[in-house]
Amino acid sequence: MPSDFLAREIRTRGVTFYADSEFVENAKKAGADSDLASELEKASQTAAQTELGDSEATRNMIQVAISMKGDEYRSAQRQIRATLRADNKNADPYFALGRVPEQMEEWDSAGAAYARAVQFAPNFAYAWGKLSFMYYQQGDAADVRTSAEAMLRLQPDTGDGFKYLGLSKQLTGDYQGALDDFHRANIVEPKNGAIYFYDMGLVYAAPGAKADGRGGL
Repeated sequence: MPSDFLAREIRTRGVTFYADSEFVENAKKAGADSDLASELEKASQTAAQTELGDSEATRNMIQVAISMKGDEYRSAQRQIRATLRADNKNADPYFALGRVPEQMEEWDSAGAAYARAVQFAPNFAYAWGKLSFMYYQQGDAADVRTSAEAMLRLQPDTGDGFKYLGLSKQLTGDYQGALDDFHRANIVEPKNGAIYFYDMGLVYAAPGAKADGRGGL
């Protein structure tokens, strides 16, 4: 799970859990950026100073992210399933569960887990995005678009939402529409420009796509 997603979840959900210095350091070694490390420390301080206590599920999800970063997929699966045994209607473990088969390119299994995540948390924008990409890998243009639109309704400032919308059009052969969406993705999130320009390159290389010499088709 990306650092920016985890940091946003901690902030927006107001979760609290005890993260000692060793836990934070391990998170950094696993790839947590400074923003996520800061949120971990603040969440821990809040838990220590209030009666809100320790959010074990959230702590487990952070630990899962650390295991995933280290390619320890079996460990991650065990942690996720333990969390689901305690609460099988929590969207976060299902989202994390989808990440394991996704890394192994088992698109059907990953999609099923992401579908459960949005079932229990319909406002989980990032999960809608991952679900959209799983449908893309399965060649299901209609569901790619539906899920991408759901993501954009919830989070209109995300470039990935436009990327997935573009992928749905690419599947149907609407190459100009796909390029337009990839350009919009780059405008919204230029920091991910390399990814979106790569997608544009795939469109230009697609059979039947002809460049007009102006960056379009």
